[in-house]
Amino acid sequence: MLAYTRNETMQILRDPVRLAFAFVGSALLMLVCGFGITTDVEHVRYATFDQDQSPESRAYFRAVRRIDALLHPGRPARSADDALQRLQSDDVSLVLEIPPNFGRDLRRGDGPEVMAQVDGAMTFRGETVAQYVKGVHSTMLKDPSLPTSAPQKYTADIENRYMYNPTFQSIYSIVPSVPALLLLLIPAILMTVAIVRRRNSAR
Repeated sequence: MLAYTRNETMQILRDPVRLAFAFVGSALLMLVCGFGITTDVEHVRYATFDQDQSPESRAYFRAVRRIDALLHPGRPARSADDALQRLQSDDVSLVLEIPPNFGRDLRRGDGPEVMAQVDGAMTFRGETVAQYVKGVHSTMLKDPSLPTSAPQKYTADIENRYMYNPTFQSIYSIVPSVPALLLLLIPAILMTVAIVRRRNSAR
């Protein structure tokens, strides 16, 4: 193993092209894979369609804007057709529609429903936004600022806390896996370059 390592080291040091490709290529792939590839879902534009027009529905939308900075509200939709047209034209990625009697159901503690229409042109992004909206909605129903008379069943919650990558950013999950990928790609590429250069020199 030591003899093989010494032989390969001498060959790489004698070939500046392979040496530069090993370091420059690895650094370039680290930058491209780390900062060029991302699965984060940010700056989600959404529109609201309030069919209830009650103080509770307006308080719900205010709570959504207050609790989440990744959702950027646009102008409210005038009708269901207007909301669908804006969703199809990529003006917004999400439409939050509050049905009639939302305030009454909220005051009664019946667990009111809110319809969320998500742009599914990109499957991964659409599924991420859908799951994100579900979490925001469940958080909103527990917000004490909402005018609801439903008593709290539990006074304490047990939640998971992620010590590593708590914000679920893709840069912290992709970059650590890049060196393992480079260890597979770079030696094979260097061997191919060496074989081609040896054939050309032999000719």
